Amino acid sequence: PNQTWIANDIQNPACTGIRPTDFSYKQLPRLLDATCPSFCLKNCSFVVEKGKENTARVVVWRHVGVVRSYTMESSYCGCDQGKYKDMQINTAMLEEMGHKFCETLLKLATQKGGYDQQMPVFDPDLTMCSEPTLEDFEDELDDRVDLSVKKKGCKDGLLLDDSDSFDDDEDDDEEEFDDDDDE
Repeated sequence: PNQTWIANDIQNPACTGIRPTDFSYKQLPRLLDATCPSFCLKNCSFVVEKGKENTARVVVWRHVGVVRSYTMESSYCGCDQGKYKDMQINTAMLEEMGHKFCETLLKLATQKGGYDQQMPVFDPDLTMCSEPTLEDFEDELDDRVDLSVKKKGCKDGLLLDDSDSFDDDEDDDEEEFDDDDDE
């Protein structure tokens, strides 16, 4: 982070006057800018404002020591640059951003550098499996839905109230109403 609202922030190079040598926190945004058409590095801000001091991103950075804690934001309006300029954001663009983000994390994790100790260790070969589809999970989903329906008490696809039952004794209900009319 380049700036801070804390006067003597020893963690922040902007206050101490010491030029930071570790810019690894900017590596992920740089890689995203190079790979994802809907991401823009010039719109990134590495400033810690007073209002953001209690956000999870800043707390994790200051108190836990996680150098790469980010907030990724989207817009309802759309992109103002690149191939998506003047287009409304849709689900395909968001899915593409998710794919590119995961690819970028993989690139970052497999790169060698002075900051690779800060990255979690995982086997990249395990992440290269084919992308699962809905058909891969269809049987499992059907079983879960059937179990959920049985647990919640459903009849003909409708959720029953506590007063409802699975009995088809609708005649009993009609008799109650008939008794009320006689009074």
